[in-house]
Amino acid sequence: MLRCIIVDDDKMARHSLKRLCEKVDYVEVIHVFEDAIQALQALPELSPDVLLLDIEMPDFSGLDLVKQLDKGQQVIFTTSKKDYALEAFNQEATDYLIKPVTLPRLMKALERAKGAKAANEGATNEIFVKANRRYVRLKLDDILYVETKGDYVVFRTEKESLIVHSTLKNIESQLDPE
Repeated sequence: MLRCIIVDDDKMARHSLKRLCEKVDYVEVIHVFEDAIQALQALPELSPDVLLLDIEMPDFSGLDLVKQLDKGQQVIFTTSKKDYALEAFNQEATDYLIKPVTLPRLMKALERAKGAKAANEGATNEIFVKANRRYVRLKLDDILYVETKGDYVVFRTEKESLIVHSTLKNIESQLDPE
């Protein structure tokens, strides 16, 4: 089950997204917000798996909110503008939907979020990384070395080299301290 919150300043968009989510059997909408600041304040208590998040909102945008997250949640941007797509994916968005959102397109995005959630709940001797627009499972024993190159982390195994848009600190936070 994906626990979801919706954040959008437009009443019709909130209603439409909620209605669409109710048609997906593995999604539970736990809260709907019209303001990104209220959503940010409630996140620790609600602990959603996925945020359906508008970008352009008064005072505090969806991108502002994402920059405050600890990366534990999947973010699916829902917006009427194509202009923010690059920045959204630089913030490691799970998906980017252009309004009006359709059920098939929303389901595809939610499937990605579901896959990422399953990946994050995997065994402790593995790590899941997003490389080349897909999630890749790496066994920790197979990793020869890890290096940073600016905003990227390179995982080197005997078979391949994977380049991931992330920081070492973010990668380390996914690992079991043991």
